[in-house]
Amino acid sequence: MKTKAEIRLFVDAHVLDGVHQGTKSFIRNIYQHLSQERHLKIYMAAYDTEHLKQVFGNNKQIVYLKYKSPWSFSRLLLEIPVMLLKYGINYAHFQYVCPPVKLCRYIITTHDVIFEDLPEYYSRNYRISRKYFYKRSAQMADLITTVSEHSKNAIYKHLGVKKEIHLVPNGVNHIFMDPVDKKTARAYIYQHYGIENFILYVSRIEPRKNHQLLVNIFCQLELYKKGFTLVLLGSRTSSTPLFDKVLNGLKKEVRDNILINDHIPDEELPFFYKAASLFVYPSIGEGFGIPPLEAAAMETPVVCSNMLGLKQFDFFEQDHVDPRNEEAFCERVLKILSGDISMKQLESRSQYVQKVFSWKTAADSFQKLIINDHNLRTNDSIPGHRKQEGSVPAEVSHR
Repeated sequence: MKTKAEIRLFVDAHVLDGVHQGTKSFIRNIYQHLSQERHLKIYMAAYDTEHLKQVFGNNKQIVYLKYKSPWSFSRLLLEIPVMLLKYGINYAHFQYVCPPVKLCRYIITTHDVIFEDLPEYYSRNYRISRKYFYKRSAQMADLITTVSEHSKNAIYKHLGVKKEIHLVPNGVNHIFMDPVDKKTARAYIYQHYGIENFILYVSRIEPRKNHQLLVNIFCQLELYKKGFTLVLLGSRTSSTPLFDKVLNGLKKEVRDNILINDHIPDEELPFFYKAASLFVYPSIGEGFGIPPLEAAAMETPVVCSNMLGLKQFDFFEQDHVDPRNEEAFCERVLKILSGDISMKQLESRSQYVQKVFSWKTAADSFQKLIINDHNLRTNDSIPGHRKQEGSVPAEVSHR
């Protein structure tokens, strides 16, 4: 479905300034597709506009806008309202939280309310503040989207949302769908990191991510004696006293075979996924969870948690395990490392992921929401229709 008039869409892309996470993948991949649409003029704002240009390139449909400050209060209270007025924006897209003043049609993507699903992992002040701002933003939204059925139900339950919540699921980036030869990947990882057989976990480091489970399993199975390395890729975003206690209590022989790295370039991730003997995802809870899909798309064996938003990944079958059951998780890790999975199964999972979890499909769904809403409001075919919001913006150079 198309619209005759150009839609001016503002995107608060400040999340691209930060560490790698699902929200960052969502913005990057959705708008790489939407920026190809001629009827959308995208005004994308961040503090680090040079990084934005590296991600989206010299695209005529994108105008890059630079925040003067990296701080959220300045962005939401001052800078964004000025930008919305200056460029005559029709729709503004925010992740979780929007400005307190309404200046155009607001789209809010609330990826999850994990702090309500798993309150024991968050401080009381964190939960109270997040719930207040998420709920207020949802009430102000004209369109609300989320990434999974679990998150959708949790938002209705915990935020008391009454309006319709639209499902726009995450997907898998095309770089994890291009064939990478396993032999080549293993050679690359050995050359650059000096490791051969390894178990991989890609995730931010915080309590609910449950890294200590993998360390316990690594020790219990004595995998370090069998030539394996445990590789943990991701940035530390909060204190993890339990994980730190487990790490600090390890013998040198074990600790020397655990690699923790938070500076892996995106282009190297496919090599890690492909070269891994096994990918594990023991998170206690996610709104969605992209990494196990990326690993599966690369035809790598996966043992994945079945908690909260990860429940939808039931195609992992016997490798879809409750991470609170350390014995069961450990058993599946051991069986897969012993060869209890066929290449046919891995190929089937890869094909399923590539078919079902598509960023293009997600972008098309998101675009359809905007265009349907826009056409409903402008209603070009009916005399006396309501004029579209926003004034014609001044000419802006594409920096």
